Amino acid sequence: MNKYDLSNFRVIRRSGQSVGFDASKIRNAIANAFLKDAEGQPRRRGSLALSASEHEKIDRFTEQAVIAVTGHKTAGAAIGIEEIQDQVELALMRAGEHEVARDYVMFRARRAEQRNAAQAVEHPAEQSIAMIDGDERQLIDCHFITGLVMEACEGIPEANLEPIIEQVMRDIYDGIPREKVDEAVLLASRSLIELDPAYGLVTAQIFLRMVRREVLGVAVSPAEMSMLYPIQLIDMVEQGIEAGRLDPRLQTQFDLSRLGAALRPERDMQFRYIGLQTLYDRYFIHVEDRRIELPQTFFGSTRLCVEL
Repeated sequence: MNKYDLSNFRVIRRSGQSVGFDASKIRNAIANAFLKDAEGQPRRRGSLALSASEHEKIDRFTEQAVIAVTGHKTAGAAIGIEEIQDQVELALMRAGEHEVARDYVMFRARRAEQRNAAQAVEHPAEQSIAMIDGDERQLIDCHFITGLVMEACEGIPEANLEPIIEQVMRDIYDGIPREKVDEAVLLASRSLIELDPAYGLVTAQIFLRMVRREVLGVAVSPAEMSMLYPIQLIDMVEQGIEAGRLDPRLQTQFDLSRLGAALRPERDMQFRYIGLQTLYDRYFIHVEDRRIELPQTFFGSTRLCVEL
């Protein structure tokens, strides 16, 4: 796209490298999101050619993302790659392209996990072992585990990362399944609750990460949930209705998009482990042994059911 004069702007890659701002790369990323799902598989059977209306949408979303990241910056400013991707997500969400936006967010989350695992290969620590994630064997080390624990401890200054990390590194082993890594982190944190109540909050965030992986298919970060919660509410209602667990009137009598936009993912930080475990065990809807609800969509849908 040559519609904008972007020659004075720079993009900072995750590696720290500064490159020229190229709007065509944004367009290509959006086009790929329309063509493929979060797993990189074709979104539809047959031809992968985009329709004329889809090309128009992609051009519009690209324009919105470019304006959002450059409109308030002075010439010569550097723009982080994450900021650009955030604006792409917003453009898709605001246009109601919920399925594409969801897959785009999940694709980013998977790529982040792959980068973390790759760092263990490039910068091996004293102990580096492999975990099995689906069909992939990924090297992990102390840095990988530290990242998981740091995310759970964010905003909880009373919590100390070190005893959790040390215990996890003792418990994991070569060839450990991905879900067992999460379980080891959970157990290590849970064992500290009786020593300091702050670990009840930490353990809740670790468990919530596991629940997100079950519901969404990938363990997304808390920050990404601001984008995914509105989409997940719509998905959850559709799955619940299809499985005969929810009333079809939820789709016809309520504006689910508006309700989803009102959800506050930061409220997930208020949970302690016992409370979240109780919701998971006793109240979250499950379909074919898989939960389809997250805390804020649970409360949102429960309120709607009361009003029916």
